[in-house]
Amino acid sequence: MEQQQEQRTDYEALLEEFEQLKREYQDYRAAVESREALSARRAAFCRLLRQERVPERYWELILRMTDLNALEMDGNRLADEEGERARLKETWPEFVGRDCVRGLPVDEPPVMARPRRMTVEEIMAIQDDARREREIAANHDMFGF
Repeated sequence: MEQQQEQRTDYEALLEEFEQLKREYQDYRAAVESREALSARRAAFCRLLRQERVPERYWELILRMTDLNALEMDGNRLADEEGERARLKETWPEFVGRDCVRGLPVDEPPVMARPRRMTVEEIMAIQDDARREREIAANHDMFGF
């Protein structure tokens, strides 16, 4: 009888340890699922920002100010996409639909036009003495200095 009692307490201790591990695993699984769901909501909201032509440099600001947990998903899309689009335009009108100004690609740098060099006759035709002397000094090689 005493051996049965001892086995029962061992069984109860193991059962309690099992239940504790099961709860820890369920908590871990819920945390992972929550992170995955938040990541999916973030990706869907970023797609919406891209569709609305919001410059990427403002995305982090908008994402920090938006409650992503409140967004409902329909598969991998936002359930109320039109509502979110209207809310985005209402809340962040200065960023929505804003065209980004970009320069030329790096592999095609702009060609810098060199100023045309004045001829000796043009320099000598300058009426202002100070300006003519500056031009002569700037183009001294043409005058043999």
